[in-house]
Amino acid sequence: MTPEQKARVSIDALLVQAGWHVCNVADANIHASTGVAIPEFPLNSGFGFADYLRYVNGKACGVIAAKKQGSIREVEVEAEVETNVQCAQALRQATLAKAFAANQ
Repeated sequence: MTPEQKARVSIDALLVQAGWHVCNVADANIHASTGVAIPEFPLNSGFGFADYLRYVNGKACGVIAAKKQGSIREVEVEAEVETNVQCAQALRQATLAKAFAANQ
């Protein structure tokens, strides 16, 4: 098992332990539970994937960025970059696109 796969197993377990419903994109039901986490959520072209997209009461509320162990400062810097307006817009567009696609 790769380090990424091991991390995902740990993150999934922690999310479930905290009461989140974890499901993949193909089987996603954002109303399956109060809190739903979808790993490897595809964003718009050129933006890659969100490690986990989280929904609360059927509304997108945030992402989890899975990172390797290391300096917390590296994670802080990346988090600052990821929270810029362009990233927020990409996430919003991806969420809306998925929601509309599911309803068609």
